[in-house]
Amino acid sequence: MGVTDRLPLQLRLTDVYVPLKARRELPLGETWECEARLAGKKLTPDEAAEIGARLGQPKPVADLLREHPGVILVGDPGAGRTTFLKYLTLRFAEGEGGEFGIGKRLPVLVPLSAYGTALATREVRLDEFTADYYRERGVDAPVRELVHEALGAGTALLLLDGLDEVRELAQREVVVKRVVDFYLAHRKAGNKFVLTSRIVGYREVRPTVEGLVECTLLDFDDEEIEAFVGTWTRAIEKTARGETRIAEGDAQREREELLDAVRRNPGVRGLAANPLLLTILALMKRQGIVLPDRRVELYAKYVEVRPRSLRRREPGA
Repeated sequence: MGVTDRLPLQLRLTDVYVPLKARRELPLGETWECEARLAGKKLTPDEAAEIGARLGQPKPVADLLREHPGVILVGDPGAGRTTFLKYLTLRFAEGEGGEFGIGKRLPVLVPLSAYGTALATREVRLDEFTADYYRERGVDAPVRELVHEALGAGTALLLLDGLDEVRELAQREVVVKRVVDFYLAHRKAGNKFVLTSRIVGYREVRPTVEGLVECTLLDFDDEEIEAFVGTWTRAIEKTARGETRIAEGDAQREREELLDAVRRNPGVRGLAANPLLLTILALMKRQGIVLPDRRVELYAKYVEVRPRSLRRREPGA
């Protein structure tokens, strides 16, 4: 997140996170006309076919999680799927999940690409794989026992990330079947499930199961962009300079300049609708770089700039 006094800045996710909204895909007869936009652009015909044309009104993702046993979140790259799961994990692990209205839960974050790799070599239940996965990464906690106890009590929050990252279609189908079986076996106890995927490749394996609702993540609107920019600039200046008047002044100036760049340039505004691209814009703005208004230029400039900041972090650089 930049460098101060030769050390990399680190921001707490809870200090900068802005809640996401989504549209639920509705049954026939409950639809309304809308022009869905992803990453600042209208859906292409192929994308519309992938996510379906029947989208309901925007709702906070937290509300959808509270209302349904399971939620499938699909969205464009950078829409915030994985970050949302990490935010949930952090909040519940810290005992601060009350804002979601689903009680105290054990958050269990599982990368589905790793589960798909495991299933390619052996048959393994999702909970057994989770225990093995974290043990192999040096986690000392008794994960197997904790997950088993939470599932039995109906207090587990299964966060299954990146269905699209299971590359082979046949293996993705296997993963979906195992996940659905696991969901059906444990939903009645009161456990909650969230599964994420990019739009591309989802429709080929989409599960149709009672209680498991599909939702499409939405772009940031103007209010959400302003909220993110405000929290971002405060957090990064506080981290860099401490809680001082100078830091407050710098944060306010940085906020106004970044929002002005977003408001006066339609191209930048389109990019800023995507949470990942908005973060990149904010990083580049802080480094004094003129913000590009096309996605290809943004990525090119970011790739050019990032190695410099990384080199500055190296000892003796």
